[in-house]
Amino acid sequence: MPNRACILKQQFLQSVASPWEKLLPDELVHSLLANQKITYYQSIYTPIVTLWAMVSQVLDPDKSLSQAVKRMSTWLSAAGLKPPSSDTGAYSKARKRLPEKLVQQLVPIVALALEAQVPIEQQWCGRRVRVLDGTTVLMSDTPENQAEYPQHSNQKPGCGFPIAKMVVLFSLVTGAVVSAGIASLASSEIVMSRLIYANLVPDDVILADQAYGNYVDLVKRKRARRRCCFSEKSSP
Repeated sequence: MPNRACILKQQFLQSVASPWEKLLPDELVHSLLANQKITYYQSIYTPIVTLWAMVSQVLDPDKSLSQAVKRMSTWLSAAGLKPPSSDTGAYSKARKRLPEKLVQQLVPIVALALEAQVPIEQQWCGRRVRVLDGTTVLMSDTPENQAEYPQHSNQKPGCGFPIAKMVVLFSLVTGAVVSAGIASLASSEIVMSRLIYANLVPDDVILADQAYGNYVDLVKRKRARRRCCFSEKSSP
């Protein structure tokens, strides 16, 4: 790994990545990359550096690409090394090269690692509680997104942003996402949720609104030989 990449990795571990180092070790990321047979050039924006840069970008009040690059430039300048260009192009391309499947695999790994640190006394009757719910998000207004996630039908063409529907299963005690699905606005939240049921284990408790308390879903869980308890919460 180049010297600049080593410096950046160390800086991330001493700052934003510090609480996550044991949850997301380098060896794990490299192992997942190897399993997917993904190779990369030895540049400043290695997968490890890019991943931590993205995490820091999300956590920073200023979530712009320029702020993320500026942070890394400051660290390298302080170390007496040549900083990257202030142009965000290289970092942006590095983010696009980071496999989406890698990020998807890391989500449940981190969630389970966090939950493993929770004392059993903080669980509900010694059982894990999973919260299941859906929401919508606005996408960047690009032709590709408009085709994949069309805007609301009540809006005139060109007068609205693409909208995606998301269904998320997360831990009640840690707030960490265990699994999630994304589809177009026209997709059924309930149907999307059924694809997430595979992430449940016997004795898991699901907290969801009354839409999930239907006969079909209860039977599906029974046929799958799961022993999940459904608890209703009021719809917003």
